[in-house]
Amino acid sequence: MNLLTRNEKGLTSLNAILLAVIILFLVIVAYMFLGFRDAARVISTRGNLTNLRNAIHTYFTDYEGRYPDDLSGEGFKRYMDGIPFVLIKEAYGNGVTYGTGKPDSESTGWFYDKSNGKIYINSTLKDKIGIPYCDY
Repeated sequence: MNLLTRNEKGLTSLNAILLAVIILFLVIVAYMFLGFRDAARVISTRGNLTNLRNAIHTYFTDYEGRYPDDLSGEGFKRYMDGIPFVLIKEAYGNGVTYGTGKPDSESTGWFYDKSNGKIYINSTLKDKIGIPYCDY
């Protein structure tokens, strides 16, 4: 069989092999790109979580040991201009759920315990290495 002989569809065997290799390469690159994008979302969300924690701590210091009651209220806006988004696909959002303890369900946005000033990602889903998002 000659690699340069055209088949019924007009492609040589060499063209078909090269096309298959190119498609395989594109699939691998696309898979890698999606993995990097997900990692970037996690890193950005962790940065947003750090910023929220710092703003809550600064509020606590300024108000002599009192945590903010409402993170979207006027009193807290001085410390953070708007609530940042959780960018992780499974927990995407910037809403705040108020409660005590830690999140115990698969939800979205943030979870804030105003009794102790702790804020979490509001999801018990796990990242790629098995750490629940609420444990960040």
